[in-house]
Amino acid sequence: MIGCALALIALAGCKTPELSMDERISLPESGEMGMNDTTFVKPLSWDVFFQDTLLRGYVDVALRNNHSFQQSMERIAMSRAALQRAKGLLLPDVNLNIGASVNRFGEYTMDGGVNLETGARLIAAGADALVAGSAVFAAPDPEGMIHSLKDL
Repeated sequence: MIGCALALIALAGCKTPELSMDERISLPESGEMGMNDTTFVKPLSWDVFFQDTLLRGYVDVALRNNHSFQQSMERIAMSRAALQRAKGLLLPDVNLNIGASVNRFGEYTMDGGVNLETGARLIAAGADALVAGSAVFAAPDPEGMIHSLKDL
């Protein structure tokens, strides 16, 4: 019990010294420090920082042959590409599709071979029955097309 009391008295006596007015430094508020300030330090590349050419050669060989470093650099490149792709997905998308098609059938083919024009030639050649699918179903008036083909 007496030991606890002595420990409390000893701890109460410990106090950090306060700074005098001359020792206090006034720091700028956040955002006041600009790029032209002398406290700003631009990060340097390692090859600019080290002037010894032999040391630079050793570091260069070590970085080229360090597989885990190369893997890390590839992961960073992949992450940057994924970020760029994700940013690109936020942009508006503009597409333009132009197409044209023409259905040209042979004179007497399975699909589209029998119509009013070819039907007359088939009958003139001696046909006694006509089978027309596309000419009937694609016509604006299918029933009228049937009657026209029968009249051939």
